[in-house]
Amino acid sequence: MIVVPGDWSKSDIQAQGIYSATWLVYNGGFACPAPRLIIQSKNWPHRQALNQAIADAFTQVETRNAFYPGADQVHQRFVSAHPSALQIGDTPEGHLPWTFITDVDSSDVNDICFQEEPFCSILSETAIEADSVPEYLDRAVSFVNNHVWGTLHAILIIDPQTQKISQISSSLEKAIANLCYGTISVNQYPAISYYIGLTTWGGYPGHDIYDIQSGTGFVNNTLMFSNPHKSVLRAPFKLSPDPFVVSTRRAHEFGAKMAAYEAFPSFKQLPSIIWTVLRSPHEHIFKKSD
Repeated sequence: MIVVPGDWSKSDIQAQGIYSATWLVYNGGFACPAPRLIIQSKNWPHRQALNQAIADAFTQVETRNAFYPGADQVHQRFVSAHPSALQIGDTPEGHLPWTFITDVDSSDVNDICFQEEPFCSILSETAIEADSVPEYLDRAVSFVNNHVWGTLHAILIIDPQTQKISQISSSLEKAIANLCYGTISVNQYPAISYYIGLTTWGGYPGHDIYDIQSGTGFVNNTLMFSNPHKSVLRAPFKLSPDPFVVSTRRAHEFGAKMAAYEAFPSFKQLPSIIWTVLRSPHEHIFKKSD
């Protein structure tokens, strides 16, 4: 996940903290669309505030059963390599904490956070130094293309005011074009692209059995493109109300109604679904800070 620096408000930071945490929390961290690494600009004034917002969001979510085989060993390898990692939440037997590894040295390209996907409840963060946003985007794209394992999806986070700046807008489009990932999502959880079904889902073309990484080929692709490279999904910087985030109070109602709609689709069900979304305000889950 590449965060484009901008003049964010406190509410922007809090919202993006919730989104980032939510995207890892799905399925307890055992989901291929979950972001594993956040890239930030080293000189961005809001960098540490965003890290804190993500950590605060994790404190409000119960840990989950670490059901995937070998998850505890994976978790131990990462924490052993980064003993200062934040480990958040009570962990009954069989659970793993929400683990946030910040300030990973981007010059150490052999760091485990860049060379292995932690298929569990781990999120890492690193920073890249640059003198301008366009330079930062170029360096971030080069870094993830050349040094970060996997090519399934990449997320770009950018606020609307920053995106209106023509030079940055051009750099954003250049980044989308140059990212070697099967799905590029702007301001959205990439699994939505899988859910849509029309779009493709799979690793960027070029892997083989000797370096399989995110696999070969695509699923979905209902338009049946013969040689797709990537799908691009775009969304607003913030959605409110949003029934998918960890801070919503009616996710259980929304999920049940959506499951019923998927099983027995009918336009008659839509008003109830929409009403549930509108009645799903986010709890203010962040601690007060200066």
